Amino acid sequence: MVLTSQQKFDIMAWCTERSLKVCPVCSANALTIADDVYTVLVYHPVTGVEKSAPAFPQVVIVCTNCAHILNFSATVMGITQPLAPRP
Repeated sequence: MVLTSQQKFDIMAWCTERSLKVCPVCSANALTIADDVYTVLVYHPVTGVEKSAPAFPQVVIVCTNCAHILNFSATVMGITQPLAPRP
């Protein structure tokens, strides 16, 4: 899912409310919001991806200085609705 300009604005406001203004690793003011919402799947070391487990949509914020990646729940941020378990 591609983020709209309004959603990116809402994400920036969410981060500002929580004092996330600089990278927690290198302290650079170089955080950028990825253009898409990503999904993290549940992984099992023997069977691989758990196809029946729920997926977790995430907003990704990247530090362009040190390449640190921050992942946040898009659902908790109010960007997406909770996903149903996969069949």
